[in-house]
Amino acid sequence: WQIYIDYSKPSLDRGASATLDAFCGLCPPSKVQVIPAILPKSNKKGPWVRIISQVPGTRNIDVANVDSVDKVYRILKTHLRMEEVSRETWRCLKWKYKGNGHLETGRVDQAIDAYDRALQKCRGTKQEGIILLLRAAAYSQQAQGQKQALRQAMEEWNAPT
Repeated sequence: WQIYIDYSKPSLDRGASATLDAFCGLCPPSKVQVIPAILPKSNKKGPWVRIISQVPGTRNIDVANVDSVDKVYRILKTHLRMEEVSRETWRCLKWKYKGNGHLETGRVDQAIDAYDRALQKCRGTKQEGIILLLRAAAYSQQAQGQKQALRQAMEEWNAPT
């Protein structure tokens, strides 16, 4: 199979980079080639993917609104019938994306918890290093917040009364 992820600006604005990451994380590289591409303009809600079979007589598939790791997993298991797609990696990626969402909205403690859960699911996989880096970034943000709180407390403590 060849899976083309639409990487146009509208699709990127709707999460195509996470879609690409999910396909790369879940697909067995020996059976699937994942390719970011600017696909022809479409009225489909992005991100959308075009799946091309290398087997003659098999139909190609276009899928719109592939905006979650759950949808990527379902495409691989249901439509492409890939039994070797790891359920644990799928769970790992779900926690990773939850952590990313928490981190983007400033909920650092929840992000750290989500990354810890992701690590429980993916020890020894190619996702482990990425999640460790994301968790380190969350800890760094947490430390910055604590540093600012300490600085403010020190200023209040030293303020003349």
